[in-house]
Amino acid sequence: MIRNAFIKRSIGALTLLYSGTFLAALFNFIAQLTLARSMDLPALGTIAALLSIINLLALIGMGGMNWFLLQVIGREKETAVRWYFPAAKLVAVLTGLGIAGLVVYGLGVAKFPPSDRFVLLAASIPILLGQLAVELSSVRYQIERRARQVAFWQVVTQFGRAAVALSLTALAMSSLRAALIGFGLMGAVAVIWSLLAVPGKSWDRLVTSYRHPHPTIIETARAAGPFLLFGAIYLIFFQGPIVILEYIRGGAETAQYNIAFLIVSAAMMFPSVFYSKFIAERVFHWGHHDRAKFAAAFYLSAALMAAVGTAAMAVLIATANWLIPWMFGARYTPSVIPLLAMSITIPIRFLQSAYSSLLVTEAQTVPRVIYLGIAALASSVASCILIPALGALGAAYATVLAELVLLLLSWRGLSVHVPEISPFGWLSPQTIRRSISVLG
Repeated sequence: MIRNAFIKRSIGALTLLYSGTFLAALFNFIAQLTLARSMDLPALGTIAALLSIINLLALIGMGGMNWFLLQVIGREKETAVRWYFPAAKLVAVLTGLGIAGLVVYGLGVAKFPPSDRFVLLAASIPILLGQLAVELSSVRYQIERRARQVAFWQVVTQFGRAAVALSLTALAMSSLRAALIGFGLMGAVAVIWSLLAVPGKSWDRLVTSYRHPHPTIIETARAAGPFLLFGAIYLIFFQGPIVILEYIRGGAETAQYNIAFLIVSAAMMFPSVFYSKFIAERVFHWGHHDRAKFAAAFYLSAALMAAVGTAAMAVLIATANWLIPWMFGARYTPSVIPLLAMSITIPIRFLQSAYSSLLVTEAQTVPRVIYLGIAALASSVASCILIPALGALGAAYATVLAELVLLLLSWRGLSVHVPEISPFGWLSPQTIRRSISVLG
């Protein structure tokens, strides 16, 4: 009975979270498809590069709080409320720095038309703030283990962008300026909505954290620093090639690569949601208080990741040649080759996520950041070497290399820092059955 209840709860929560993920991916796809069919390639590439920068600045603005708070709650339980007020202060400071960084990018680096530069920059700021609002709302509901609300906030950003893209196409206004202004308005709506949705008890926790002894903002920054670095480096690792490609080869080729990147990113949402939205808080708790469940969760999830990742790669390879021209049009046929090259990263990323999920204690967070930094450096160096000669295909090769480097380093980290767990124990059916029993 207990095992059945555990399975039902897990399936219910996962269904909600993946429903949200599916809808987010669907709306993102609709937005990208609509813009791809209605905008010129240079403008589309400029938007893709700008959104990559905003993703990076949003992660910096979060200050790593999405992972840091989950870790301290798993370690300290009820007393973790002492971190809430300094965490809010740190997010406010970093958000200000993120806006400053966006201004520098918009005025000095982004390839905005000179006549529209200030308008487009002004539209970009609420996009950043809206993304931060969505992330903070998701973290709050994740801490409360409210899967329905987490799933809802996963969809907000992409639904807004799809609505903007469809509206602009219907009104025949699909220009760079119109798209960014529309995205900015949706960002402003997300900010207002997220503030109105905060319940009184959440404000009470913040006031409680302020009134009682709490760490300073410097202590919070020091403690959350590895998570902030991890988030920022991850964006460089994952989206660095698209920014380098846009800088070296321009918007048209970036738009071609972005279609392949979009499809692979949609597949990689599976491990991202599983480890960051569904099981993260539990893994942090088990890593400090229940090592048997900690190991069992790894064996089960690694087997799941290997199976689903391999199946996703096979489906993508089998359908890529007709899928892209059918969905996006014949002018995006060159995107097929980068997509085929990047498809191998799917099972690599799935399995790497299982290995890296075990590095959850404070002492293990630093090596995890170092591993990601090495992989990001490999991605950047490979991009700078390969993109001038190969263009979008060079960016795809750089992505494959970076994913492989991170998998090997995560495997090494598991062997060094969590020696009681067998890196390949997930291949044993007996271990899988025993893990199900432990978690049940």
